[in-house]
Amino acid sequence: YTPPEGRRRTDQQDIWSVGAIAYERASGNCFTASNPRRLPTPHYSELLADFVSVCLQANPAERPTARELLVHPFMARGTPTAVVEWLQSLQ
Repeated sequence: YTPPEGRRRTDQQDIWSVGAIAYERASGNCFTASNPRRLPTPHYSELLADFVSVCLQANPAERPTARELLVHPFMARGTPTAVVEWLQSLQ
């Protein structure tokens, strides 16, 4: 997934991709730049909506690091081990 800043291989681009994948998996819709960057909370938990939102910040400096995502309340609720291991590998 290409973030607003373009195709540069950075950790912050990976965080954008995590948000885009989470958006797609939750909504069942393909993520595009025209999608809202927050899932609607009447249909999704506030924790998931916030997780997606922080990952999809337009400014890469405002996106969390992989370490910060690991302690996000959504992740603290329990996530598949492979996702956690991948996020840890980005640190």
